[in-house]
Amino acid sequence: MGKQKGEAARSKARPSSSSLAASLLPSGTAGVGFGGYVGSSRIDSSLPNEDTVTFLDIDGEVAQHLKRLSRKDPTTKLKALSSLSQLLKQKSAKEIAPIIPQWAFEYKKLLLDYNREVRRTTHDTMTDLVSVVRRDLAPHLKSLMGPWWFSQFDSVYEVSQAAKRSFQVAFPAPDKRLEALILCVNEIFMYLDENLKLTPQSMLDKAAALDELEEMHRQVISSSLLALATLLDILVSLQSERPAAYSVLRSIIKNIPHAFKEGNMKTLAPAILGAFQEKDPTCHSSMWDTFLLFSKTFPDSWTILNVQKTLLHRFWHFLKNGCFGSQQVSYPALVLFLDAVPPKAIVREKFFLEFFQNLWAGRNSSYSLNADRLAFFLALNECFLWVLKILQDMVMK
Repeated sequence: MGKQKGEAARSKARPSSSSLAASLLPSGTAGVGFGGYVGSSRIDSSLPNEDTVTFLDIDGEVAQHLKRLSRKDPTTKLKALSSLSQLLKQKSAKEIAPIIPQWAFEYKKLLLDYNREVRRTTHDTMTDLVSVVRRDLAPHLKSLMGPWWFSQFDSVYEVSQAAKRSFQVAFPAPDKRLEALILCVNEIFMYLDENLKLTPQSMLDKAAALDELEEMHRQVISSSLLALATLLDILVSLQSERPAAYSVLRSIIKNIPHAFKEGNMKTLAPAILGAFQEKDPTCHSSMWDTFLLFSKTFPDSWTILNVQKTLLHRFWHFLKNGCFGSQQVSYPALVLFLDAVPPKAIVREKFFLEFFQNLWAGRNSSYSLNADRLAFFLALNECFLWVLKILQDMVMK
């Protein structure tokens, strides 16, 4: 998105999602509090509706430049952004605070502009704004965080770096950046979900040429998926947030499966199908839901990864350890697991033998409660009958 006509070669590749995720996680995340504080001030979770703001109480000169941001031609937008940056540097936080709702409204649109220079300059202006307003940004954070996070994965390196720089100016400490993300996680997911539902025809810039709209759409989808994957990485690394990460991923698989392209599968398939290294039993219900739905929706995803190393090795370890304490959740799911395994991904006889060996090996770990013992033997019976039926069908054929 944003290769201007006549422009030379593509810019540097954007930074990896893992590096950005790592930059947000302070060493020893257990010490991070998620109380909603930015610096010494608490983030207020209540927000005005930025989509209905007016220019009342806004400085006349500033209002004029904000209006010019809605113009179609990039030159006008760039001049308006430059002038706005200069004005922001001359004013106090109290004077700038009233413009934040209108800025947030324009900001969301500017991030989807085809012109990369418009997008980059938008983040420069954002840097100038947050440098002055500081804690006065807090009431508007939830409306800004979705597009702000998304823009850090822009396909143009200079744009993504400018976005990241503005975010770091607003939240200099890694724990504060993480805190802000956690506070606004629902709004970020909602924003990315809306992006993934876009079509070229539903893009904001109706006046753009069809080829530009199609390119913009491809880049928005790509950046949204990368932003989503990185956020999920961060949430999964935080024990209390991992069930939410699995649930969100399941919702996306269910509601917008078209968002998962072939290129994304190379990253997603190992992450989802290899999830049996998850040792927190409170995550296992949502983990199973995500795994089974993903396998059913994308059966070919099993061919992308090394099934033995990435999936089965972890799954056998999972069974040997009595499902790490989630017997009453995981044992009933085993027959569904067997049904989800694509026949071409395994050598059936060898697979069935190893399945029952590892399931039996984990039986001693599952006797902490009578309910766990019952779940084990019911699963053993169900799985044995299922395998017997499959073997009979194979003989009949």
